[in-house]
Amino acid sequence: MAGTSPTRLILVSSLVIAPFSAFINNTPIDVLFVPIILSVASQLGISPSKLLIPASYAAIVGGTCTLIGTSTNIVVGAMVSDVWKISIFEFAHLGLIYVAICIVYLVTIGHRLLPERETLSYQIQEGRLREYVTEVEIMPQASLVGKPLGRTFLAAHPGIKIVQVIRGDEILWPPYDDLVLEPRDLLILRGNASDIFALRERKDLNFIPDEAAEELKITPMEATLAELVIMPNSPLIGRTLKGFGFRERYGVVALAIMRHDEHLREKASEVRLRLGDILLISGDVHRIQALRNSEDFLLLEGVDDTIVQKDKAKVALTIIAAVVLLAAFDVMPILPLAISGGIAMVLTGCLPLKHAYRSIDVSIIMLIAGTLSLGKALDKTGAAHLIAEGMVDFLGGFGPVVLLSGTYFLTMVLTELMSNTASAALMTPIALNIAATFHVDPKPFIIAVIFSASASFSTPIGYQTNTFVYGPGGYRFLDYFKVGAPLNLILWLTASFLIPHFWPL
Repeated sequence: MAGTSPTRLILVSSLVIAPFSAFINNTPIDVLFVPIILSVASQLGISPSKLLIPASYAAIVGGTCTLIGTSTNIVVGAMVSDVWKISIFEFAHLGLIYVAICIVYLVTIGHRLLPERETLSYQIQEGRLREYVTEVEIMPQASLVGKPLGRTFLAAHPGIKIVQVIRGDEILWPPYDDLVLEPRDLLILRGNASDIFALRERKDLNFIPDEAAEELKITPMEATLAELVIMPNSPLIGRTLKGFGFRERYGVVALAIMRHDEHLREKASEVRLRLGDILLISGDVHRIQALRNSEDFLLLEGVDDTIVQKDKAKVALTIIAAVVLLAAFDVMPILPLAISGGIAMVLTGCLPLKHAYRSIDVSIIMLIAGTLSLGKALDKTGAAHLIAEGMVDFLGGFGPVVLLSGTYFLTMVLTELMSNTASAALMTPIALNIAATFHVDPKPFIIAVIFSASASFSTPIGYQTNTFVYGPGGYRFLDYFKVGAPLNLILWLTASFLIPHFWPL
């Protein structure tokens, strides 16, 4: 038992997550463990915000232990294959040091910097829910028609804030107290879950995010509220609720959308969903329970259990172990091994074919292809060489170790602003050119790119695991910087010292 201390829970969860992340892509590992962490936090009365960033960080550093731990490692390995054929455990020793430093930091310093936000269940009890954006239409027969907003709607719903009023093609801006409503006016509203749910009792308003809710035959007394977090690889990403046919597909009504702490000003029905967005939904309890095993989103409220195929666990672990061992002994290249492992998962029934298709993220493939092409272009056009010469001119006078440290730092900053795979693909040809220009072994510079591209702790946008826990943890952008920036600096200094030691320049 992990105990009731947040630091003990951080320690136990990190020690479990990191080893898994070394052999399985870290994003699905976080997707697997976040519901477990939320459940434990709820039972013990601990704020999820104390636990979810550490879970993300543990997954990130765990992925640095092997060549297959992250897509970043695989991409860099493919880009430098002509120069260096990296073995699966080539940098495991440095990765394990990263894991140890990260865990020690989180349980000693990091947990003190993490926010302690109230759990959702406590907020519900106290009536202080986070705010969502929704959109309603004034029906022609509404009692509100012809009357000023301030003395009717706003007076009846003091907890609701009006963001915009749209009349045909015209946007009407505040103040709204004396605005006289007309039929078919659209109101973009912001409020907590309880206030938005109360609006459903009004017969003169039509909820636009997921229209025709009356077809579900659910009254407010029968309905249950729940929150859904948009998952990686979800088909909802980049789609609107209305365009996706959310209600028809899942049999529940989407009342509103919450995007981190961002106040959305566009129509809720026209918001294109992103990873980590939270949907406030309403439906009967059986419909909501049926969503618990959906791969499209994580259910935050209402259901604790998930169906698992326990009889397939040993088979799946055997396949993973076989892939790792065959790669470790260099029996086959990692790419055909990984494909063979995936096929074996499908043939043995561990992974349904439908789920296998769903797990292929076309956007990630396109991102990798695009950044690889850009990296090649930098190399072929001589741009990588020019950038490398500039860095050598700027830092070369201080010696190769400082130049290596500068390469790590630049890649780390780019990762926080872009993404881990993109920054790695961009910096790899530059790092190779730096080594060639300075006439040193390129291996330390390749390792610097691999580790710095994975060292994304200071923003929620540099790494998918950080983005995924943003919503469920109730985090703000600055939370990541407070906790992650010191860890970034510690690992930067560690790498600057250890990389030249393990891979001499």
